Amino acid sequence: AKGCQQILMGELSLFDCQESTKANIPTVALVGDSHAPHFSLAVTTWARDNGYNVKYLGCPGCPMLLGNIKMEQHMMEDRYLKQCERSQVLLETAVVDDPNVEIVFIAQRFDLFFDGKGAAGTSAKMFFKDSEGKRVSNHTDYYRRQLTSTVKQLQDAGKEVIVLKQIPVFSNIDACNWEPLIKKIMGRDRVCAYDTGFIDRWQQPSMDFIDELTSATQVPVFDPFTCFVVPVTNGKNMYFNTDHLNGEGVRFLAPCFARQMKRIRSGR
Repeated sequence: AKGCQQILMGELSLFDCQESTKANIPTVALVGDSHAPHFSLAVTTWARDNGYNVKYLGCPGCPMLLGNIKMEQHMMEDRYLKQCERSQVLLETAVVDDPNVEIVFIAQRFDLFFDGKGAAGTSAKMFFKDSEGKRVSNHTDYYRRQLTSTVKQLQDAGKEVIVLKQIPVFSNIDACNWEPLIKKIMGRDRVCAYDTGFIDRWQQPSMDFIDELTSATQVPVFDPFTCFVVPVTNGKNMYFNTDHLNGEGVRFLAPCFARQMKRIRSGR
């Protein structure tokens, strides 16, 4: 967001969005994996308009959970797994233990962490490990317990928790990104639409999972599904790949987030 200074500290990137030099400023924290940046502009803009400073803690591929969480991922190098472990420590020391943090926004790729496979996955890409280093047999139940425990620990520390649900998976991105010349040569139409059947089959179970968990813990939810009718805006594709937004998508999401936050805050 405009006005945020990026500070590189080794493998970590810190963003200082604080405009005031005053101490003890009420703060919101945005934490999560590679899906958290979808909401960086939205959260920063909303926070600035409502008198909050912002902390952002994100680590790609990392289920941001409290506790001694061990895992293996076939899609991540060992150095990223170590970065994930350090990020989970920072979640406690820089977010839970910070008395200025009043609201914690949690954004994750819930379809992957739900079953270890992700949308359309036929085999697991990640596994949780127990204290002895063995793979957890019931992945979904383990994740439910750990995410519930994380939410409750944040609540016990006096933080308001808001879950930012996953954006719709856009399985037809290759069709949407065709260049006009190639489209003409191939003699096929450019199709920029969500595959609702794909979403219902592969993404809906993780969405139901989050709905059940947030209902049980009384946590408000921001649902991007209410924002996206088509994956394009002003004729431009809003997706970087199947499940990540590009800059167009990030900018598109911000005003919708502000509208839903007004509703969420009015219902406190």
